[in-house]
Amino acid sequence: MENAEEFWKLVNQLIKAQKTKQEAIAASCDISIQTLRGWITKKRFPNAPEAHRIAQALGTTVEYLISGKDPEKPDTAGLVKHAEALLDGLKKL
Repeated sequence: MENAEEFWKLVNQLIKAQKTKQEAIAASCDISIQTLRGWITKKRFPNAPEAHRIAQALGTTVEYLISGKDPEKPDTAGLVKHAEALLDGLKKL
């Protein structure tokens, strides 16, 4: 995913899910609402420290906001492929 439009889409989804507002997140991150809305409108990423504060305010990680992948949840498809490869290797023994 790794584009700013998707980053802000996830941010806004989390804001909505938490029944909060952009203003509250901006205030808790010590970022002006104008700056936050400017990034969203212009589809620009915040710098790393600001992205980290936004992620913390939303109870998630920057990794999730950038990739859409929850670092707490394993990649089950990748694990299944790895297990299948191991089983195939064992069958050859």
